[in-house]
Amino acid sequence: MFLTMIKSRFMSVGMDNSDQFEDFKMGLLANRIIKHIDLDMPNVEAFYVNKERLVQVQGVIIKVCFPEREFKLILEKQPVSES
Repeated sequence: MFLTMIKSRFMSVGMDNSDQFEDFKMGLLANRIIKHIDLDMPNVEAFYVNKERLVQVQGVIIKVCFPEREFKLILEKQPVSES
């Protein structure tokens, strides 16, 4: 344990997971979530806009909340801004 502490002062120890949050990977994740939203249901905009809803993606349940501007972009199949 003590040797690992000394080593960590001079070398990186462990994995760097910062690449998980790069724009490209986050875009893929957002697109995967959007694909699992049922846009054919009646009153879809009233159901999703400014409300927290649950979306299941490959067995994982994710809570989503879409502002009106971003949800209109999803309906128009345009890229969502990075904000």
